[in-house]
Amino acid sequence: MMQKKFDKIAVFDLDGTLYRDNSHLVLLNRYYKTTIFTSFLMKLIGKISSLYQLQILYFFYDRIPLEYINQMIFDVRGKVYDVFIEKKNEGFLPVIISNAPYALVNFAAKKFMVEYWFSVQDEKKSIILNKNFLYNELFVCTDNITDLDVIKLANSHLICCKRKDQALFCDCLENPVFLEEE
Repeated sequence: MMQKKFDKIAVFDLDGTLYRDNSHLVLLNRYYKTTIFTSFLMKLIGKISSLYQLQILYFFYDRIPLEYINQMIFDVRGKVYDVFIEKKNEGFLPVIISNAPYALVNFAAKKFMVEYWFSVQDEKKSIILNKNFLYNELFVCTDNITDLDVIKLANSHLICCKRKDQALFCDCLENPVFLEEE
């Protein structure tokens, strides 16, 4: 595949960043009319084995009709959306790179009218970015500590996380920039 060349790219994570919550878990809870997917038990399973947790989530997710997924409405994080529009107006190409389920990432990309790339669980966003794009300037907006690889490539970044989680980024980055809580 040939790399696309853009002067400025703005990479946005989806869940917890453009969307206030994890779209996968919100979808599962709404469809099955439960809160089990965001419960302490599910978080505990994830701490024991994130792979097993994902298998459980995908087992249930794969049974949801695409029509249901495509009619979902997720809460957009207003301040991040403002940054998204600002970067677009500054000439950046906005791109979503997410490891949310493919249909949810595709749905979000259509909603925000942007390109997207789906990353599998262990695939680094920096690899996806550099495999598909050539660029001079990079902006990254995420809430996820696992995105350090792509944040470290960026000329500028914005991290959306709770104050209690900021220390994780402070330990790994020289000058982390945080978005104020909404």
